Amino acid sequence: MYRKSFVATLALLAAAVLSGPAFAKPFTKVVNLSLPTVIGGAHLDAGDYWVTVDRNKVTIVQDHKVVAQAEGRLQQGIRDNGVTIIVPEADGQLKEIHFDGGNQVLVMKSES
Repeated sequence: MYRKSFVATLALLAAAVLSGPAFAKPFTKVVNLSLPTVIGGAHLDAGDYWVTVDRNKVTIVQDHKVVAQAEGRLQQGIRDNGVTIIVPEADGQLKEIHFDGGNQVLVMKSES
């Protein structure tokens, strides 16, 4: 009897852990792009943008208009550096954003 309840408890715990990301709230942060950047094929000028990550969908908004959409994922970084760090590819395509105020890192899906 103990074994059945233990297995049932483990199964419920595993289901709760696996379904956690499905109920995660979208992550939104204002980012200042100091240089022109390419995101999802859209060429963005330097300026302030709202970046929202909802599961694997990244949406970039400026002046209440969606200006770019791409695929990416939010993951845990090593530590908070106290500043937002934009990491571009050699061609200007956005590779990563290390957000300030936490250890969140947006990793963009590679276009290749």
